[in-house]
Amino acid sequence: MLPKVIKDAILSVEGIGYAGRVENIDWPKLARKMEEYRAGGMHGPVEIDVGGEKLEMSFEASEQDGDLISQYGVCSVNGVRFRINASAESDNPDCDSDGIEVIGTGRFSEIELGSYKGGDLQKTKYAVSLATFKYSRNGEPIIDIDYANNIFVVNKVDLLEKRRENLRM
Repeated sequence: MLPKVIKDAILSVEGIGYAGRVENIDWPKLARKMEEYRAGGMHGPVEIDVGGEKLEMSFEASEQDGDLISQYGVCSVNGVRFRINASAESDNPDCDSDGIEVIGTGRFSEIELGSYKGGDLQKTKYAVSLATFKYSRNGEPIIDIDYANNIFVVNKVDLLEKRRENLRM
């Protein structure tokens, strides 16, 4: 069996598609913050999950786009909407494929306008700090994170539901 590899992806920012202009996307890294813990009576340490790490993504474009640059300085942590549509395809006999969609909201943390040199393509790099992240495959949500609203859903299981109930008491 061969893997399904992402063979194409398109980034949209605030509903504007950047097909043909965004050359690469560094997808958000999903990471948990773990703290080592060992108390009396324990033979060794374990790591305790104390929450999610910061969600970030970045991408590189072949132009200095005014619509993107104008989003710099948006004051809300979820003020800009980012969407990645991708197609993961196999080279197996059945040519199976998956549609992948990532939707995140956040804001630009950095825009590197790059440099100009005659005869070379200019690159503009964009870094994004995300407040929300939703990953779906073939229309089915797999991960839904909203840090500000204390939401963390994996495989349709709301892992913070009981915590939110406890905090309402």
